[in-house]
Amino acid sequence: MDWQQQLRDTILSTIIRDFPQKFWEDARRRTQQTYLDVFYQVQLDPNVVAEQRLDKLYQDRHFRMEHLLAILADEHGLRRLPRCSQKITVTMYMLQWEILD
Repeated sequence: MDWQQQLRDTILSTIIRDFPQKFWEDARRRTQQTYLDVFYQVQLDPNVVAEQRLDKLYQDRHFRMEHLLAILADEHGLRRLPRCSQKITVTMYMLQWEILD
């Protein structure tokens, strides 16, 4: 195991430990719905040409996920923690990579 993998594992285990279980359940369910919503929104947008669709999909998903994380943080009382939005962003960034792997 190289240092990057060890660092990644440490960060993930710390974040999972420090966030409430209900947050993860809601995040999983609502992330799947958000991904599907954005996919169909981009696919059906008549103003987007075929060459732009993939980039627009990445961009829109990124912003929608950021918005979803802010909503989830509010719902689960995580906003009162210092620097919480940075923690959530790192978490979802790492989870997105896991989903893509």
